[in-house]
Amino acid sequence: MSSSTEISPAPASRLRRLTSSTWFACFVISVVWQVFHTGLGWLLESVGNDLGADDPPGPLSHMLKWDGDWYRKIIESGYDVSEGALAFYPLLPVLITALQFLTFGLLPMLVAALLLNTVALAVALRGLLAVSDHLGLSAAARNLILVLVLTAPAAFTFHLFYTEALFLATAVWAYVFALRQQWPLMALCAALSTAGRLTGVLIVALCALQFASTHGWKLKRMLRWSVLWVPAGFAGLATFALYCYLEFGDPLAMVNRVRSSGEWSHHVFEPNILRTLGDEIALLWSSFAGGEVDLPVLLLSLTPFVSLLFLLAASVYLLVRKTPESIPLGLFGILAIIMFTLNSNIISVHRYVLTTFSIYLAAGMLADRHPSSRPVLAFLGYAGAVIQGWFLVIWVQGWGLVT
Repeated sequence: MSSSTEISPAPASRLRRLTSSTWFACFVISVVWQVFHTGLGWLLESVGNDLGADDPPGPLSHMLKWDGDWYRKIIESGYDVSEGALAFYPLLPVLITALQFLTFGLLPMLVAALLLNTVALAVALRGLLAVSDHLGLSAAARNLILVLVLTAPAAFTFHLFYTEALFLATAVWAYVFALRQQWPLMALCAALSTAGRLTGVLIVALCALQFASTHGWKLKRMLRWSVLWVPAGFAGLATFALYCYLEFGDPLAMVNRVRSSGEWSHHVFEPNILRTLGDEIALLWSSFAGGEVDLPVLLLSLTPFVSLLFLLAASVYLLVRKTPESIPLGLFGILAIIMFTLNSNIISVHRYVLTTFSIYLAAGMLADRHPSSRPVLAFLGYAGAVIQGWFLVIWVQGWGLVT
């Protein structure tokens, strides 16, 4: 009589599988990236401040400047702190508050923010690799996509008390689930996107376009119950609107009260985006024509415009590819350009382009289709990293307003 014995995998074998997984690699990349920016931010703030002061900068205090301080106020005092606070959507404050609650208040706010950013960045990178797999991109193209994300000029905001890392994670995975036709999960991630930023509506639009592409762009094929999951992506925005109605009596308080607050008076709705772009070009030309070019001012003015040009080039390339995935991504980029330029200026556009991930996917496709483009794309990554370093200096030491 014989007997067989099941042998469970050895712990060492399970550990090897874990450490060799793509998820683990993305978390390692994220942790190393965040540690580097933490050290650099602390150093820059220490150099730019009087270390003999009563309250010298801490390791994470650089995370809290500019918009980061708005999120701090919302977490500590709620949206009643100022009408202008309603410009900042609730997902990030809710998650930070939840982390502090789960740790019985022992986790400081900025530590919670850094932890959340680290996890979110890793999740976003893994999502981009999942999309790359779906598109059949090579290992070289996959790696290039991650490099371009982390070296983008505005990528330092993945480290700050901002929503960029969290938004990119929810947005990318909404698209991943759309590609996989897992519509309930797509709706969940899209809803988180719209609860995090107004630009989350673009993610719902991308998922709607992908739904149409999946069904051959034929209305008859799209008329099925699963189509209802697409508008469900607006649930995050609808929840914030419901809160605004219950609290302030206006479901559009995040627009109306912010406008009346005067906090961002330079943002004025302007549907003539050609005029907006023309004004920005004239402003840049006057800066050069004056003969005295201030580097921080130049970076603040030129980077958003160049970011839009790259997004336009990527969107046109995706549309020309004419594949079931590239057409929705190309249209997504065009819609993003329109939305980003409706404010009568392009301040902060480099931040919005940062999370418009179609630009990185287009670069990956280009690298695979035309290998000779890889050195150029690698140089763009290098140039982006240099500009990112300057932006971090400007942001931490206060040489102008990088919103």
